[in-house]
Amino acid sequence: MLLLSQLAMAQAPNYAKLDFWAAHPDKKDASDLKEPSDKKYDVDVFYIYPTIYAEPNFSSFSASLSDKDLNKKIEETAIFHQASIFSGIANVYAPFYRQMHWDGYFVTDPAEKVKAKQAFDQAYQDVLKAFLYYLQYNNNGRPFVIAGHSQGTNHAEKLLKEVILPVQHLRNQLVAAYLVGMPIQNNFQGLPPCENPTQTGCFVSWRTFGNDSVPLINGDSIVCTNPIDWTITSTSSTKVEHKGIRFRNGKTKAKKSIIAQSVDGYLEIEFTKWPLKIIYDWGNYHVADYNLFWPNIRENFALRLEQYEQQTVKKKP
Repeated sequence: MLLLSQLAMAQAPNYAKLDFWAAHPDKKDASDLKEPSDKKYDVDVFYIYPTIYAEPNFSSFSASLSDKDLNKKIEETAIFHQASIFSGIANVYAPFYRQMHWDGYFVTDPAEKVKAKQAFDQAYQDVLKAFLYYLQYNNNGRPFVIAGHSQGTNHAEKLLKEVILPVQHLRNQLVAAYLVGMPIQNNFQGLPPCENPTQTGCFVSWRTFGNDSVPLINGDSIVCTNPIDWTITSTSSTKVEHKGIRFRNGKTKAKKSIIAQSVDGYLEIEFTKWPLKIIYDWGNYHVADYNLFWPNIRENFALRLEQYEQQTVKKKP
């Protein structure tokens, strides 16, 4: 009979196998766009998906990598709607990892908090293992982007601070970081917040709420990028600047339907069109942090890569 530690090791990911990647340039996956028409850059995106493991009845705070239903849900939600933003413009890598259950963020019992912390740490170790494998066998010195959402952003922040930014050549390869869905402070060494639409070597971050809702964690110390006009000021974007929303079926429509403003460390939005005002009156738009601005994010991503490419050419002797 296997001990629990041995069982955990037996279920650990092997990133040499494509099955352990939710998105990878060498496989067909849910991030692939059917008709990618944008310019393709020789840049990689290492994307870390949010918490999808949220079933009400669970036996472990750690998700199983052999859970086919969960993996399918990851592919059909986060990979399809978020990782796809970068597809066709850059190479997308997204590892499956043993994510911590959603309840791990909210438990109060001391014993349960220990279990949740262990699950979170194990999830990060999977992400770290995947990133190190990617660096050794896939990157080949290319520039890269780190992108995450929710729990994925927590792991991305740790990866940046502990692995990437302390190493000069990795810091030089980092084009930008997308740290979405969590309260992120401006406390990175060598990675400032992006202040305009073309800046590179910086990070963007936002959390989306309606104008009648306020997150529990807020304040001016938290960075909030407006993903419509790409500033970090409190100025409101205009509806003309909004390029549309990506809906569940993968179609993008409803242009000019959102105005957004950075307020106290979070993004406050207002729908300008009916019936969106009624249908999507949620208050907290965490699950749609990417979808609400999908075309804006994709367009700006290409713009930043173009700027990075021009800067790199200028630096060459």
